Amino acid sequence: MSANPGGAYFENSNTDPLLEHRQGDEAERRQNFGCWYQIQRCMGWVASRENRTIYLSGRTRPSRFPSNQLDNQKYNLFTFLPLLLYNEFKFFFNLFFLLIALSQFVPFLKVGLLITYVSPLAFVLTVTMLKEAYDDFKRAQRDKELNNAKFEKLTEKGTISQITAREISVG
Repeated sequence: MSANPGGAYFENSNTDPLLEHRQGDEAERRQNFGCWYQIQRCMGWVASRENRTIYLSGRTRPSRFPSNQLDNQKYNLFTFLPLLLYNEFKFFFNLFFLLIALSQFVPFLKVGLLITYVSPLAFVLTVTMLKEAYDDFKRAQRDKELNNAKFEKLTEKGTISQITAREISVG
């Protein structure tokens, strides 16, 4: 921030507020977030980073907004095992015990029975899988409950109708 002698503050180093306003308009007109951002927006993976403009005619820019549906789940059917294993083995001690257990398959490095090395690791992974699956299931239940919550909507005709939370949209 810089200050001019009159005491007004400006966000950038320019002290001319008209110049600052013109630069902002030009940057807004050239607002382009790239191809990957547009793909993510179409798939609903990312919320809008665009400024919202509402015209007097009722038209809005951008015209498409993300839905109001909640989805706080960490996993789906296909990503459960890979993400869980990645999240477990990124910790040093879990990775250490995995490497020790794998080393017991090499005859030259074998020290004791294989089950004494594999069973503690398998137990920890099983307990973690069950806990994560239960937590994800509970998250899905909470999301479903919140998405199905009923709200009243005032229509253009002046009547009141019941809608669910997931049906609420911008505008």
